[in-house]
Formats: sequence, C-alpha cells, structure tokens
Amino acid sequence: MGTDLARTLQRRALEGEDDLVASAAQLQDADGVRQLAQHWAKLCLEASPSQLPQRARAVFASMTRADICLLLMPDCAHFLRFVDREEQVLFAVRVAEFASTSQHLRAPALEVWIAVWPQAEGDEDLVAALEQLVQSTARTSDLAAPALTLLVKSFANATSWAPHCVNAALGAVEASIAPASSPWPLTVAMATAYGYVIQCAATIASCQPLPSALSLVGALASWSDNTDLGRALRAALLGNEAAVRGLVAQSEDTRTTQRIVRALGL
Repeated sequence: MGTDLARTLQRRALEGEDDLVASAAQLQDADGVRQLAQHWAKLCLEASPSQLPQRARAVFASMTRADICLLLMPDCAHFLRFVDREEQVLFAVRVAEFASTSQHLRAPALEVWIAVWPQAEGDEDLVAALEQLVQSTARTSDLAAPALTLLVKSFANATSWAPHCVNAALGAVEASIAPASSPWPLTVAMATAYGYVIQCAATIASCQPLPSALSLVGALASWSDNTDLGRALRAALLGNEAAVRGLVAQSEDTRTTQRIVRALGL
C-alpha cells in the first residue's frame, strides 16, 4: 500500500500537480526526490512570470534531503525571490538543519540566510537557524561572520521585535563567543561587534526584561586580558561600562552579577 501510494503521488506530482510535491517527496528515495526536484526546476525555467511563483514553491517543497538540496542549490537561490516571505524562511530554516550534519551545505545555508533576513528581520525561526549555523561553524571558521554581522546591525531595530526574539538573537550572538582561552575564528572576527550589541541590549533592557543579555555579558567577562582576544573582548565591556552596569543592576541572577562585577572590577 505504501509503495503504491508513493508511486501514485510521484506520478501525479510529475504530471503537474504541484500541491502533491511535498507529500510525494516525503515518500521517495534519493533518486525519486532528485527526479522530482529536477523536473520542477526545469518547469520553473520554462515558466511564464505568472506561473513562476507556484512552480518555485513546488521546487522548495521537494527539498527533503540534504544531498538534493546541495545539488539544486543554485536553482533554489535563483528561485528564492519568487516565493513569499514564509516560504523563504521555511527554506532557510530547512537548509540550516541540513547544514548541521552536512559540512558542504554550511556556506550555502549562510548565503540563503543573508538573502532572506532583510525580508524577515525579527523572525524567531530565522534567528534560531542562524544560531544553529553559528554553533556548527564557530570553532573552526569565521564563515558565519557576515550573517552574524547582519544580525548585529539589526539590533538597531530590535525594540520592535517580540521580546523572546530579542533574547534569541542575543543567544545567537553569545553562541559565537568561545570559552575563555579558546580563540575560535568566529570570536576573533566578531570581537569588535560585541560592544555595539551590549549598547543595544542595555537600551532594550530599559524597556523590557532581557535575561539573555546578562548571559552574553558573562560570557565576555569570563575572558582575562592576557591575550589579544581577551583584551578585545574585555574592551567591549569596559568601553560600555554604563551599559554593563545597567544590565547588571536590572538582573535578579545574583551569582552571575557578582561574577561579572568581580571579573571587571566594577
């Protein structure tokens, strides 16, 4: 029964029933998904402007496997602008999930994220996808730096985001901070940006609770000043002492605040 259903859905999806592509792709092996995805990508290239959005959605619906996603990434990047914001976010999130186990998809996933973020700034799922990409790359490369820098710049608008999204965004930034004495490439690349994040966090925290801000400060404060990176990270805090003091004063986490005060000599 299952095999018959898979064959029927595949046949109908290949015959042009775009609303069945997602269901068909879920039941196919790698060859079946590849056939389905390539078929709809070809239809997109042949489509009129009015047909293109619907056919592009079918292409993205077929992206159920990391290997097929990597194979058709150039097509997906081209078709991305023809689907709505929700479809763009869903694709960016899916690629980020694939990239957590597929090293070859990490750079493309970050490029997709950069393309989608301006249209979906403040989307919590997209922020979570970036944190996932940061976690999978920070220790070995600065690949995520352009995307994370884009997020950091968006903190200027973060007062309009939902509170849980602001906290999630701070969590994504914190994920780029290496443990003390471990100079991750991404931490080095982002060292000069942390001060701005602290400034923005203090401004936002004056209007709403922001528990993730203190955790971010604590991660930076765990570094000593006996290395170039440590000095840069501490400078991000001490150069924004008023903001740090404000975040510490508003927190109810006594243990963390005391540790920060001792570490920075506040």
